[in-house]
Amino acid sequence: MQDINLKLEQEEQTNPKPWLKGLIDCTSCTARNEARQPVGAFGSIRKEGIMAIGRNPGSEEDEAQEPFVGKSGEFLNKYLESCNIQRGDVYISNTIKCHTCRNREPDILEIKMCTDKWLHKEMIYLQPKLIFILGADAFRGVFNHNISRWIDNTGVIRDMRKEFGFQAVILPHPSAVISYHPDWKQKYIDTVEGVKAIIKQEGL
Repeated sequence: MQDINLKLEQEEQTNPKPWLKGLIDCTSCTARNEARQPVGAFGSIRKEGIMAIGRNPGSEEDEAQEPFVGKSGEFLNKYLESCNIQRGDVYISNTIKCHTCRNREPDILEIKMCTDKWLHKEMIYLQPKLIFILGADAFRGVFNHNISRWIDNTGVIRDMRKEFGFQAVILPHPSAVISYHPDWKQKYIDTVEGVKAIIKQEGL
């Protein structure tokens, strides 16, 4: 536990995120009881940049205290590279900040409490121009459950600048592609050229 706290302190010193102040002590929902520590965000904190949002930390992320490590992280990194984006240029976060036991799906109340308290604050502060929304729970968290079914929107890029100020790349979570639906990899492939065009258009 001391090693984790030291890593968090070092991250805060080198890459401060004042909008996540207090996260380490958060006990707002039941997921906190199942995690070693809440996992914050890593990567670029540049305003009007790029953001990637997943569901919640897995066991590897809970141990490393960094989102998207292990196989899911490798998958995401390769996809970003295919879009001419480096991982370090993306602010990477999660809808739920805590690992859930046996990787259970967070419930609706946990999603709402964590997004209201943390995720929406991140989005307001950073004002990203491009967001990769990775999975159904990230989709629910970002849009407050107000958008049509996630599955109908996956593998597409939606221009939501008038409504929300960003363009959204809506995709399955990498772990779902790796473990259950390898055919969903095509949804990632189908968005690459569109993402490249946005990067060039927005100067990201």
